[in-house]
Formats: sequence, C-alpha cells, structure tokens
Amino acid sequence: MRPVEVTDEAIIEAGRALVEQGRNVTGFALRQVIGSGAPNRLKTVWDRHQAQGLPQPEPRPLPDGIVNVLDRLETEYSKQLYKLALEIQALAHQEAEQTLQAGRDQWQHDRQALEQEVEDASQTVETLEQQMQELQEERERLRHELQQQATQIGTLQAQLEHAHQQVQTLTTEMQQEREQRTLAREQVARQEGELVALRKMQAEWAKSNATPSQAVKKRSRASGSASSNDPDR
Repeated sequence: MRPVEVTDEAIIEAGRALVEQGRNVTGFALRQVIGSGAPNRLKTVWDRHQAQGLPQPEPRPLPDGIVNVLDRLETEYSKQLYKLALEIQALAHQEAEQTLQAGRDQWQHDRQALEQEVEDASQTVETLEQQMQELQEERERLRHELQQQATQIGTLQAQLEHAHQQVQTLTTEMQQEREQRTLAREQVARQEGELVALRKMQAEWAKSNATPSQAVKKRSRASGSASSNDPDR
C-alpha cells in the first residue's frame, strides 16, 4: 500500500512547533513530530517555506568612506587616485572578511543542523530497534501460548476419549441391568400366578370340606410336577 502523502501545511506547522521549542528544524525532527514522511522531503518543504517567507534584501548603500572618496575625487581626482585605491582595497578587504565570517556562521549552522539530523536519526533507529524487540517478544509469547493450547487440546481429547469409553461401558451395564430386571419381573409374575392358583385351590377345597393341609400338599405335588416339565425353571 502506498504511504499517505504528508501535506505542506502539516510540515510547516511541525516546523513552527520545533522552532517554538527551541529545536533545530531537521528532516528527522519533522518526521518525529508528524509521525510519517520522508525526512528529505520534509526538510525541502520547510526550507522552501523559509525562503519564501524571508523579505528580499534591499540594495545596501555605499559605505560612508566610499561616498567621501567620491566627493573628494570630484575636486582632487588626480591627487587622491592612489589614496582612493587604498581605501577601496581596505573596504573590499572588509567586505571579504564580512562575507567570510557570514560563510563561517552559515557553515557552523549547517554543521549543527547536520549533527541534529544525525542525533534525530539515531533516536529514530533506537526507537525502531526497541519496537522490533517488542514485536519479537510478543511473537515468542504467542508461540508459547499456542504450544500450551495445543497441549491442553491434546489433554482434552484424551479425556473425551476416556469419557466416551466410560459412556459405552455404562450403556452396556445398563442394558444388562434392564435385561436382569425383565427376567426378575417375569419370575415374580410367575410366582404371583402360582400363588393365586394356590389360593383359588384352597378356596375350592374349603368349599368341599377338604382340609387346607391336604389341598396344599396336592397343590405342591402338582406344582413340583409342573416345575420339572417347565424348561425355564
């Protein structure tokens, strides 16, 4: 994705903020304030703004010494020619010294600006290195968490398999228990049927004046004979 272009207005505002803070306006300093943009372009836009904002220098008047010399030449040209040359040379030397000093001042300013550029660049590199270290630590932390989650998933899968086996075992046991209960209910039903038949026989014998003990004995013999013929007993 193409980076968002920083507007000239944003660059100029950032430069003014640096000037108010008493800092040199460098490309890296502008980038630190804005948060994006190429340092070279940021510095170029600021320098162009500074050049447009400066008033155009007016022509400087001639030094008083040269004006006086010219005045004297009007009346004493022949006599003062040599002296005029010396004065012009002195003034030229003075102008050269001033120009040289201005060049030295500009060189000192550029040097300080360059040193500030280097310092800002070092701070930017240090910040980027710190961010990279933090990203590496975050990646290592996430990798460790993924390993722990993978271990937990394996443990849960083993527990789920064990629980599935337990459910199957309980299902089998419940089926067996249901079958046993069915058999028990059938046996109880048979015994209840025999008891009902026995009570009916006792009632019939009682009506025919037979003793209950004799009826019980006959019923027992009849029940024993039937049990020997019943394959389920």
